[in-house]
Amino acid sequence: MNERRWRVVVVPPGSGTSKVFEVSQNLVKLALGVGLVFVLAFSILGYTTLSHTLTITRHQGLVRENQVLARELGQMEGRIDQLQDTLGAIQKSSSMIRLLANLDPVDPQVAAAGIGGPNRTSAATEELRTAGVLGERTANVKVDLNAMIRRANLLASSFTEAADSLELHTARLAATPSILPSSGWLTSAFSQMRNHPILHI
Repeated sequence: MNERRWRVVVVPPGSGTSKVFEVSQNLVKLALGVGLVFVLAFSILGYTTLSHTLTITRHQGLVRENQVLARELGQMEGRIDQLQDTLGAIQKSSSMIRLLANLDPVDPQVAAAGIGGPNRTSAATEELRTAGVLGERTANVKVDLNAMIRRANLLASSFTEAADSLELHTARLAATPSILPSSGWLTSAFSQMRNHPILHI
């Protein structure tokens, strides 16, 4: 059985001689197969290149985002340190005001519980601690903020108690008589000019 062949006739414009090319069917199939392989290879290469480019772009965006978050976390940590110093000064003022209000100082165990709080941590905080360095720093900031909120609430209740005590003392002082029972001395003043009641000198 003869092999089937493809015949291609090229007719030039004008009076030129036509050319005939014969190609076997197997060669055409081979050419089509090679072309299909090249198309698939270029498609895969293009997709891989595009995916790699998008991955690099996304990675660069995440790096920039992490840098911004790290900078913001640093600023928040500095502000938290300032707030802790301010709360320490307010706590000293609260101790002096409680002393003026004739109140006992806050029990150190109560103060420690108000500042430190319970040792339980939420699932969200634990999840943050597993999210790398930034997650660990964020979890620490969250814990510090919660402790500062408890400390501020404790100081607020202490100031309220001191204000109530001072108000009570003010009312008691206002109700206390402030006039003398007489306009002069009830007895004469002792001095060298007075006679001794026994020795008469």
